[in-house]
Amino acid sequence: MGPFTEVDDMTWEAPDFVEVKMDAEINSYQDDFDREQDDRF
Repeated sequence: MGPFTEVDDMTWEAPDFVEVKMDAEINSYQDDFDREQDDRF
């Protein structure tokens, strides 16, 4: 039962981590869009 609990915790933590990372990236990309078209996409 232990291993399943660890995997479950990781599964629930991942989405929050991704959302925070994407929010930070989107905010920085928006600054670039204001000045010029971002060619990183």
